[in-house]
Amino acid sequence: MDLSLDEAGMWKNIRDGHQWTIRKCKRLGFEARMVPLHEHIDAFMEVYRETMDRVHARDSSYFGRDYFIRLAELREQVHYCFVELGGEPAAACVFFECGGLFQAHRGGTKSSFLSKSPFHLALFHAAEWAKARGNRYLHLGGGVGGTDDRLLSFKRGFSPMTFPFFTLRLITDPEKYRTLTALSASAVAVPLETRLQSAYFPAYRTPR
Repeated sequence: MDLSLDEAGMWKNIRDGHQWTIRKCKRLGFEARMVPLHEHIDAFMEVYRETMDRVHARDSSYFGRDYFIRLAELREQVHYCFVELGGEPAAACVFFECGGLFQAHRGGTKSSFLSKSPFHLALFHAAEWAKARGNRYLHLGGGVGGTDDRLLSFKRGFSPMTFPFFTLRLITDPEKYRTLTALSASAVAVPLETRLQSAYFPAYRTPR
């Protein structure tokens, strides 16, 4: 999202269906707030884990509580937005902030509120908050594994703006990498060389 636009310009770039959902959430009484992550770790973990379970996320997509506790120590660079209804958490998202870029990291929606889509409100509120702080872009990320999927389609509903992205594949310990890949291949009865030649990186995390 281009945060240099005025509020009318930002809103115009949002897909009609997303606009309707954001308005609906506000009308129903959902409230979005930016709060310190370190004060709300447990509430966030409840939303995050429920979301990961619901979408049958790969093990590598799960981040433990200790990870978010350590993130929360970066109080100037890590921010937390949550949406609630009647005091009950409904949706949440963790963001990074650096050099004018506001980056969505991890988040989700409580299953009991899924039909109301409060995560739309969380992202919109975070965009307004980040804009007020002088950030240039809100980056929502891409699809799963960089693919053009439903997740990417959802994110593109907030802005037509896209950028190319690049990843670096670097193996810092070839011996350990081969060992981990061998263990992964053995677990699913796949030849080691087949797994090493996989287009997926790192090879030891190749989906079954």
